[in-house]
Amino acid sequence: MNYLVISPYYPQNFQQFTIELANKGITVLGIGQEPYEQLDEPLRNSLTEYFRVDNLENIDYNRVNAVIQQLRNHSVNILRNMLYS
Repeated sequence: MNYLVISPYYPQNFQQFTIELANKGITVLGIGQEPYEQLDEPLRNSLTEYFRVDNLENIDYNRVNAVIQQLRNHSVNILRNMLYS
């Protein structure tokens, strides 16, 4: 199973959710506005792939299309937006 998490870094208490998904063998993909290097190490280790955008509230559609092309390598079963759920 593949799970796409939008903003896996914020809010911080959702980081553990992402980590636990990976611990259960789920492939976790992330998209967020924080630089990959800024993510805490356990969170970085739990993400199979991470795509950075400049602003999650004002995403450039060219960038979104690029991310979608990258995700075609993965069949995403679940999409979760931690910001607006």
